[in-house]
Amino acid sequence: MCKANTRLPRNKIWAIRIVRLGLTRLGQRLFADLDAQAQHDGWQVTRLQCGSARRYRDPRFDLLRACPDCAGGGSIDGQSCEPCRGTGRVTRARPGIPAPRGIGHA
Repeated sequence: MCKANTRLPRNKIWAIRIVRLGLTRLGQRLFADLDAQAQHDGWQVTRLQCGSARRYRDPRFDLLRACPDCAGGGSIDGQSCEPCRGTGRVTRARPGIPAPRGIGHA
């Protein structure tokens, strides 16, 4: 098959662009309230599939790590791990911010 036969006619390329633009605008309208609330709460918003889908993520998950005392298991010798309160995870300090005090910051 020659290269000329595999190209789409110009009128079809414009139609694809118009459909994509329409999907993007529709997604912006449908998700406007959710996006505004997520951004207000400091969440990350990722637009997917030409704007017709979203992924919301709380960046505080980046601060969680496995408890070094119980290696993320939540217990030591059958007893609940004290530093993580049995959750198996602790909160890592943000750079430039002191580590939180107390037990089990998960």
